[in-house]
Amino acid sequence: MTLDVLGINLAESAFQLHGVNAADRVVLKRRVACD
Repeated sequence: MTLDVLGINLAESAFQLHGVNAADRVVLKRRVACD
């Protein structure tokens, strides 16, 4: 898995990670809750 772009969305109760490779295909999509 090669990641070229990583986006992070910060919110109050959770944050999300979104990663794409050189071909603009999604290779990472995670939602993590903050306690």
